[in-house]
Amino acid sequence: MNIQERIKNVFRKVMYLSEDTHLENDKSLFLFYDMSSVDFIDFAFEIRKEFSVISKDEHLWPVKSFMDDPDYYSSENTWTDLGLKKINECLLLSEECLIMNRKITAKELMEYFTINYITKRLSQEIK
Repeated sequence: MNIQERIKNVFRKVMYLSEDTHLENDKSLFLFYDMSSVDFIDFAFEIRKEFSVISKDEHLWPVKSFMDDPDYYSSENTWTDLGLKKINECLLLSEECLIMNRKITAKELMEYFTINYITKRLSQEIK
């Protein structure tokens, strides 16, 4: 079973979805499939277990921790140059898809939390 299928199986388990529920690789797990922050904690735990990865929840989706860092996110609720660079690196975006909007919100960034994104993040850890 490939990485994406394993991730999907974990997601189905956490969200109590049937095994035959179709999940699209490029749809947001938060916005399209209604994963809550509590679901995310369970999901991150199960992902660590499934892939024998030792990391914190923030590693899988570090947006909140970035927003808490004044080097990345200013008191005016905008991303700094360093913050935009960090977000784009984290999301592993190609040059033509880079986020340039300094006012992009945490909710808007949730659009990027997809099976494809998780696959790329995990591929960095499980060599």
